[in-house]
Amino acid sequence: TGVAATDTANIQAALNSIPVAGAGLGGGGVVILRQGIYVVNQITIFNEGTKLSGSGPGFTTTSTAPNCGSTLRAANPLSADMLVILASQVMVENILFDGFGLAAGFALVSGNMGNTIFRDCAFVDIKAGNIGIKATTGQDLKILDCIFKIRESAVITVARTPIAIKVGAALGGFSQNVDIIGNHFMIVVEVSPTGAGSIVGKAIEMTKVFKAVIERNQIEGNSGFVLVTGVTTIGIELFTDGSAESKGVAIGNNNGRSLNNFIRQTTAFPKVAVCGNTYIKHVGTAPVIDLVTGNTNWAIAGNVIEGATGVNLAAGADSNVVAGNIANVVNAGAGNSVVNNVAPL
Repeated sequence: TGVAATDTANIQAALNSIPVAGAGLGGGGVVILRQGIYVVNQITIFNEGTKLSGSGPGFTTTSTAPNCGSTLRAANPLSADMLVILASQVMVENILFDGFGLAAGFALVSGNMGNTIFRDCAFVDIKAGNIGIKATTGQDLKILDCIFKIRESAVITVARTPIAIKVGAALGGFSQNVDIIGNHFMIVVEVSPTGAGSIVGKAIEMTKVFKAVIERNQIEGNSGFVLVTGVTTIGIELFTDGSAESKGVAIGNNNGRSLNNFIRQTTAFPKVAVCGNTYIKHVGTAPVIDLVTGNTNWAIAGNVIEGATGVNLAAGADSNVVAGNIANVVNAGAGNSVVNNVAPL
């Protein structure tokens, strides 16, 4: 209908009608959104086995065009996460999530996600500290063939960190078996922040994650390959709280361009493989792949990386292998194996 109260009530009623498994009975079901733009307040998936599916061309056209597929648009303003997932074995597919009306700091989709799949969706107008998908914990989480667009077009006077995908948290449970494959990320900042304003835009942020695959994604920074004052763009950032669960990430066959960091490790996160990636059109002077002091057990091999500092191992990084890359490698250190790398032309 385009009326938030009506659209929210109708969609929530359909989601609540999904059968609940129990007493030997199977649960789960499908809610299909017809083509159109649905303006919503917060909606919640409570029941295991729910599939929320859009119709038609979905994200292949703009959300303001008629017959644009199925769009969920945040009511303006909405001071809450737009879709909250509180059940396992959930699939969300072929829906455009439009965060235009979302207040600062909230997510288009959030929840503790177990056996959850996102496929062929788009998440647009991620801005002002919003998050596209926020998985506080993600167990067997798959995000496949989706589009994410971070776009800041207004003047920012405070610190903001918009993130396309954020998995995990420093406190609480850890995430494992997370697959982020075949997605397209765009980070576009059209206006420089002023005063105390700053923007740190990230495609993927992971904290306390055990076993993850980040593969075949396209990650693009600011259009025009320009350095915007007060703006930092990051492809993939890894954090850990020092727990043993933080390890085992494979980052392979991704394409990146025009970022301040393609891969950044802010706290020591061991046992990561970075292989077969291509990165061009670097922005600024920060390292493309930036490891921190005390980092161990990274294998960085077979990558093509433009930039004056392609790989920075950092002082004190030990027991890492950097081999067979076309990249400039700095701070190699005696404890690392750095062999057969060639500087880019």
